[in-house]
Amino acid sequence: MDRFLQIPSEQLTRKDVVQFLPLHFDSGFVSQELKSDAAKFNEELNQANASHTACCRSIDDALSNLAKAPDAAELRKAVGERADNTLNDVQRLARLWSRKVELVARYREEVERDAPIARSKATAKRDEVLNSLRDLGFDINRAGFNNEQFVAMNHPEARELMRAANALEEICRTLPQRIKAESEGAAHAERYVRAVAERYVAGKL
Repeated sequence: MDRFLQIPSEQLTRKDVVQFLPLHFDSGFVSQELKSDAAKFNEELNQANASHTACCRSIDDALSNLAKAPDAAELRKAVGERADNTLNDVQRLARLWSRKVELVARYREEVERDAPIARSKATAKRDEVLNSLRDLGFDINRAGFNNEQFVAMNHPEARELMRAANALEEICRTLPQRIKAESEGAAHAERYVRAVAERYVAGKL
């Protein structure tokens, strides 16, 4: 992402813009609805790529044929179609970037909602295990006894709850930076669209 943001907008290529567009979440910590929306997003990106490739191929074929039998009107039409395709495509990519930012923000809301709940469940299960040990006469407060480590090593359910809580809290810590990067990426994609539009108006596409 840093490399993408460092490229001046007028030097960006389509390949640069789509490189960081695919959307991925940790599947273990995302709602079914958001997972479905992310899949739809990636499918739309795939469709945009396929559509752009097919359009470029057909236009290139037309231009190749015209090179053998030049026709000024048809040539202008094919070149115009190529420019239109380029502009429409980059506008679609910019909309996808904005949509991606919205989806990542929703992911952040879900994670920040679920992280305290997960920690509460993990703590409750740990305390339940330790209280059971204490009821059996085990001194859980003795020197050198690591409560967290003992529970993690000897109780699968408690271990899994701790893992989930730790993972969610780590995602919470990293998401603000991810959203910042995605937002900057979307803004850079918009600058790319403007640069393409300027070339379009100037007849340089």
